[in-house]
Amino acid sequence: MEHIRRIGIRAFALVAISTVFSVLFLRDIQIALGLALGGGVELINFLVTAKLIEKILKGVSKEKAALIAVVLAGKFAVLGFSIYFCLTQIRLSPVAFIVGITLVILAMVLEAFHPDSRWRR
Repeated sequence: MEHIRRIGIRAFALVAISTVFSVLFLRDIQIALGLALGGGVELINFLVTAKLIEKILKGVSKEKAALIAVVLAGKFAVLGFSIYFCLTQIRLSPVAFIVGITLVILAMVLEAFHPDSRWRR
C-alpha cells in the first residue's frame, strides 16, 4: 500500500505543477481546467480502484468479494459518466484532459522505475 500512497503523491504533484504552469505561462484557463479535471478524475479512479482491490486481496469471504466486484464495476460506470460529463458539459481542452489523465499514468511509471529511496524502510 506504500507504493499506492507514493503514486498518489507523485500524481497529485505532477497534476498540480502542470496546472500551475499552464496558468502562469499559457494563460489559458481551459487548458488548466482540462489538466486539473483529467488528473483529478484519474487520480480518484486510481485510488478507489486500489482500495477495492486491496480489500479483495486481503482474503474476504466470497460474498463480500462479489459485492466489492459489483462496486468495482459500478465505479467504472461512474468513471465513464464523469469523463463524458467533463468533455461535453464543461468548457475545457480535451487534449489537456487526456494529458491530465496521462500524468497519473506517468506517476505510476516513475514509481515503477525510480522508487524514491527516502520512502524505503
